[in-house]
Amino acid sequence: MMCILRRGFAAAMLALPLATLACETDLAAGACVAASMSNRLMFAFPPADAAVEYRWNREQTHTNHLEYEWQVQLGGCRAGRFESNGFVFGVQLFKHDGASETTGSLADLLEVANRAVAKRHESVREVRYSVLTDLAVIAAERDGRVLIGANDAPTVVTLTKTAPSHAKLIRRTPESPEGESCVTALRRD
Repeated sequence: MMCILRRGFAAAMLALPLATLACETDLAAGACVAASMSNRLMFAFPPADAAVEYRWNREQTHTNHLEYEWQVQLGGCRAGRFESNGFVFGVQLFKHDGASETTGSLADLLEVANRAVAKRHESVREVRYSVLTDLAVIAAERDGRVLIGANDAPTVVTLTKTAPSHAKLIRRTPESPEGESCVTALRRD
């Protein structure tokens, strides 16, 4: 189910001033925004390329491979580098077996994509993710930007219990499978 964001909240979040801190980086397409407002978390990715129509479940994509992802990691800035607190959340679209190629708007793509919150577990040998099924992610498109967030108390409390100061936003597409990322300070109201 697509969550419709209140126009005032999204507009206020997109109008926040950008800080310039040592570990902050930016996607070439424009500014990333991370905000915590009234027990809500909201993250805005830079506007996407001018593509009017998106394609997913592409013929050339292998089954069970990622096509699109808008991922947020929370953490801090230490010695000029971003360090994750281990939580990863956002929107992912994998091509599933038997899926037919589909075209549509960015909003259409977000509607059919999976949303999840996961905890990253890293060891010398492997990286694993545990999906936290009791937590919820919201997603929407506004003026070409993907907005990812949380507005329920359990999710917001879990994601902010380590008092993150920064967010890393990662966007992956079929044209950029390795992804583009930015790091920005988490603005608080």
